[in-house]
Order: sequence, then structure tokens, then C-alpha cells
Amino acid sequence: MIRIVIRLGGAALFLCACAAAWWWWFTAPPRSATADLAALAAEAQPDADGILVVGEPARARRWLARHPQALLPLALAAPQIAPALRRLAPAAEIVARRAEAGIVLWWRGGDVALASPVDEKQLRSLSLAPLAAAFGLHYAHATTSEGGGLVFVTTGPGLLDGRGRPALPPDDGLAVAICRIKGTWWRASATRDDLRCTAGAPPALPSLGARSRAVFSDLRRHLPAVAALGGDRPLALAVAMDARGWALRLPGVAIPSHIETLLKAGTTSPDGGAPGPRRWQGFLGDVWVDPRGGLALGTSPERLAEIAGLPVGDTGAVRPAEVAGFAESAAHRLEEIPGLGREASALRAFSRSLAGLTGARWDIGAENGHVHLEW
Repeated sequence: MIRIVIRLGGAALFLCACAAAWWWWFTAPPRSATADLAALAAEAQPDADGILVVGEPARARRWLARHPQALLPLALAAPQIAPALRRLAPAAEIVARRAEAGIVLWWRGGDVALASPVDEKQLRSLSLAPLAAAFGLHYAHATTSEGGGLVFVTTGPGLLDGRGRPALPPDDGLAVAICRIKGTWWRASATRDDLRCTAGAPPALPSLGARSRAVFSDLRRHLPAVAALGGDRPLALAVAMDARGWALRLPGVAIPSHIETLLKAGTTSPDGGAPGPRRWQGFLGDVWVDPRGGLALGTSPERLAEIAGLPVGDTGAVRPAEVAGFAESAAHRLEEIPGLGREASALRAFSRSLAGLTGARWDIGAENGHVHLEW
């Protein structure tokens, strides 16, 4: 009897070990040789605005389902393609389930194209043509010189014209994906706890201090909806926040009169003629405003002084939970203003996209960059 119990216990432990090993393998992030990803990038248009190549599509699909935050760098680097990606999603889902070699995406303006190598059997099983017709997409397939096949799905015409070999990235070990943005190739690598994107000689990342801080040289690159605020000039932004307060600065941007009215609607004392921060009461509650050199808002004069010295660039170190809380609070305030419901919804969606992240740091230059997300 004892021997039977021991054997059963040993078998149970063995099965648990096998299940754990399988789960460890099943949930691991995708990894492909950069050379293989670069070869697939050759199917994209060389003059496309951007190119993204992902290896091991089925594994990448499972991994992204658990870590959707990994899509944040792409969402901020190419926000104009978000509607096209939503249209392309059903086709991309089918291809990701069946394709083995990888998927390449490229885009021009707001249109996106998808391509993936498939064999003859996979081509018959995908049934992409009726799906593409149902969603207003363009579908095509071709045979390669090696006898294999390629399927293409696009959201607009012209994205399959002039395909050739774009300038490819250097062979640099294993990667989750490679991506070309504005002529610069980025390499993404991941572990179970983080995602790291690098380009060129990666700069050192800023440390995460007592509060979240970020600066952007031109906010319009990431949020086209606010482009009108800056006219033709870059719309720089500096922001700092923690659980106790916040401040933001938009250099060179005058406060629109209707925004000023909302910010100071409840102010009972005059601003006075002295330069410097002024306390206003309005739809944001009590805020301090410094009109010198642009739009600066904060919860105290001390917070305004902190961001005055932040450099202009594209760098930051933030705690996503603090940013999400600020976005939720701002969305709640915007919902009280008629006509700003869409902006409030966008802020709430951005707040939800940060769920699960514990840290985000980045430093992006003209030809190099470094982005690190932790969860």
C-alpha cells in the first residue's frame, strides 16, 4: 500500500512538473532571429512610412493577450494607423493563428498592409478572400521564387505597388519584433517581466525618482488631435506628477480664452498686476497658473517651479499608476463640459491601457533611442 501511495505521489509530481514546464514554454514571449525578421521585411514597400515585423505569430498573439501594454510604443509612434489596425484585426487574427514564419505590417498615411508567408495547404484553409470582402479590405496572394506563398491584406489600394528590399536592420541576435519608424530601425526584446525597445546606440535611461516626469519635443507626433493647439510649431510638453500633485507646461502656447474662462470661473479675487503664478478656481478646482512663456498649470507654485527647469526633448520616467489616476481625474472633469465627451473617453481608454504596468522609462533621440516597460 505504501509503495502504491509513493508511486502515485511520484506520478502526480511528475505530471505537475510537466504541466509547469509546458506552461512556462507556452507563455514565454516570442523570439526570432533578427536575420529572419529582416528577410520578411523585404516584402514591404521600401518607402513606407513604417514597417513592423513580428516573428512566431501564434506565440506573439498569446503573449500580447496577456501583455497588451506592449503595443503602447507602436500606438504612440504611429497613432494615425489605429483605425486601420482595427479594420485589419479580423484578418490579422486568422493569419496569426495559422502562420508560422511571421507577419510583416507596413503603412503609409492612415492605411496599413499585412503580409505573411504560407504554404499551399495554409492558403486554402485561411479563407481570407471572403473575410476581406466583408470588411472592405483588399486581398491578394502570390508565389515566391522558392515555391512558397504569400498572402496580402490591405486597408487601401496602392500599398502593394513597388514592393522591394528596404534598407534592412543589422543582424542582432533574437528579437520579439523589429520596426522601422522615420527611417530608424528599432529592435524589441522581452522577458516575462518587461519589454525593451532599442535603436542605434541606446542611451542611458533616466532613473525613476520621487515623482513621474516626462518631456516631449512635439506632442503632435503622438496625439494628432491636439495638433491645432500648436499651429505649425512643435508642441512641446513637460509634466511631473505624484499622488499629491501635478504640474504641466506647454512652452509657447497661449491659454485660449475659453479655457481661461473655465479655469478661473470661480475665482473671487483679481489676478493683480504682479508677474508670477496666480491661483485660479474653476472646473479643475484650485490650480496655479503661470502665463509667462506659455501655458503652465499645477497644484502649487512649487510644482510649477519643478517643471520650469525640465529640458525639452523626448525622455521620461513615470509610474503608470500615477499617470492613469491623473488621466481618470481629468476625464471626470472633461465629462462635465459639454462637447468634450469624446476627449474624456479617449483619456479613460488611455488610462485602461496602462493597467498592469509598474514602470515606464524612455529616451528617444534623432537616430537612437531606448524604451523600457515593466509589468
